[in-house]
Amino acid sequence: MTLETENSGVQAGITEEDLSCVFDDDDLRGGFVILTSDDGSFLQTAGEGWSPYTLEFFPGKDAPRYQQATTTLNKDQVRAAFIDFLHNGKTWRASFEWRDMGNTGCALVVLAVVTLGSVIGCYLLAASV
Repeated sequence: MTLETENSGVQAGITEEDLSCVFDDDDLRGGFVILTSDDGSFLQTAGEGWSPYTLEFFPGKDAPRYQQATTTLNKDQVRAAFIDFLHNGKTWRASFEWRDMGNTGCALVVLAVVTLGSVIGCYLLAASV
């Protein structure tokens, strides 16, 4: 499996310890995490610190539809889902209600939101100087 975060890029050969470190270190993680299995399916989340997180499952890279958890989750719920997914478990699927979504490039939306947040943060920092 491979792991990608906003601030660390793509890493291969991920362990449960690696995932725990990513979720323990908000700066290392940044605003999103994507865990991709060898079959191309992946689990992704967006959120920061202890704020609410979204959780999405893509059955394959080019799948026309994906699933999104119907409620926002906390960091510990997302961490548990990622660890279960890493071990090819099924508990993460049964732990939440899911809705089918059209694949409209959610990763691009996450990237746009993170970029916009960075731009606003830079603007606010510059305005206070």
